[in-house]
Amino acid sequence: MPKIYDNIENHLANGLNETLEVSAAIFDLVKRCLKGLDENSVMLTRIQKQI
Repeated sequence: MPKIYDNIENHLANGLNETLEVSAAIFDLVKRCLKGLDENSVMLTRIQKQI
């Protein structure tokens, strides 16, 4: 295999790894946001019951 193909393969692999890392970070962020919204909802329900 010519060296240029190795370089292209490495670039593609690195790009894929970075894409997966970013996707995982976005997923984690969305999960945290949903958890926060759920906690806010529980708090609001408790406050409404006290009023």
